[in-house]
Amino acid sequence: TMADLRDRAMISLLAQRSMPIGAMVNVKRGDYNPQGGVLTLSTRPSAKPVRLKLRGGALKAMQTYIANAGSPNEASGPLFVDVGMGVKSMHITTQRALCLSDVKAMLKARATQAGVSLGGIAGSRSR
Repeated sequence: TMADLRDRAMISLLAQRSMPIGAMVNVKRGDYNPQGGVLTLSTRPSAKPVRLKLRGGALKAMQTYIANAGSPNEASGPLFVDVGMGVKSMHITTQRALCLSDVKAMLKARATQAGVSLGGIAGSRSR
């Protein structure tokens, strides 16, 4: 499903890059350059953006998510969106952004499916 593809991309980014969850929910479509496999993040409003070169599983997961999510025509829209359970296809141009509590709930649910206890996920960091 699209939720599986989105979650795989998000978890891969969190794992590979030790990315804060708060930064994850703020990623815009225009922040990802599919040709270079580069994700540009703003971790704080006053901080200089960070460019992350995706590799391995994170790159493949992001490419698969983007390929199945449709072609975004508004760079300022959210990259990771609420797709609903069981949705097989979508266009990310018509969806709402995930919020921090959505991402925390997804991580806990996916960890439970894998037989892993995360305990409490506090703050805006994934670690």
